[in-house]
Amino acid sequence: MDRLEELDAFSLYSTKQPMELSPCSKQKVAASPLSPSAAVEVPVKEGWDFFFGSAFPSFPSFCEPENIMMTLQNALQPFECSVRVENQWTLRVSWLCVAEEISFSISLSKEQGDAGKYEVAFRREFGDEMIFHQLVECIRARCSEVDAEPLFFTESTLEPWLDAQQELKGRRYAIRDTEAAQLIKEINAELDAETLYEVAKMVKNHCRHHGNRRLFLEADRSGFVQAIKWMLADSEVLARFAAFILLQYAKESSDAENTELFSSAFERNSVELLLSELECRESDSACSQFTIPMLAEIQQSWIFA
Repeated sequence: MDRLEELDAFSLYSTKQPMELSPCSKQKVAASPLSPSAAVEVPVKEGWDFFFGSAFPSFPSFCEPENIMMTLQNALQPFECSVRVENQWTLRVSWLCVAEEISFSISLSKEQGDAGKYEVAFRREFGDEMIFHQLVECIRARCSEVDAEPLFFTESTLEPWLDAQQELKGRRYAIRDTEAAQLIKEINAELDAETLYEVAKMVKNHCRHHGNRRLFLEADRSGFVQAIKWMLADSEVLARFAAFILLQYAKESSDAENTELFSSAFERNSVELLLSELECRESDSACSQFTIPMLAEIQQSWIFA
């Protein structure tokens, strides 16, 4: 299975690839301090976690478990993640960050031999590791009240390059016209799946800068639109990248200089048809709550007026 098939096959939800979870009967449990009975339980940290747990970001806490979980859920809200509570003490999180799917879990466990000490562990299941760690730091910055080792100097907001709502500005994000032309050439070439993914990702990220969007059109408008068309018809991952690229142009003013994407009504209609087909494909995907609104915004924008 190549990289793109692997990305498409993965899902946090059972409709694609159900996750295998250990039966609760096999876990040691301890009653929650706030529970009037043993009905609400916090898993005891397993022995192997002491050896391998350091591989995952985590923090200790001495707060009540219900308070810890509520604080974690509140910390996730600003990032508009999809959060599913599992067995009361685990959060399954799915997030589309700049069109890239990130999935991870946040689990609460009780330290062995310490009645009041708990551990919050973050485990990446899918997606870019750098983005995952950036989000974990932001979450921890928002959980300082329950974090026994708070990150006082960490920002609680995402850096601009990870915040899809922000337009990237400044020379540090700008590319040259020769680089724009080369990327268009590469993305339309016969490349292996891994390389193609990285090139498409670069184009997607560069399109968050106004000057770069203009350069792609000036360098090779027809080649650029051709790339968008085949990406929309390709894997879910590349199709989302293409949709995200179109969204950046859709946010432009219709009066902006040199922002006309299509050279003919036929070209515009063919892209519009591909977007409709993608909408049907995405309706049952794990990321539908993120992608469907994005597609609707594109279709209702000036570029298809």
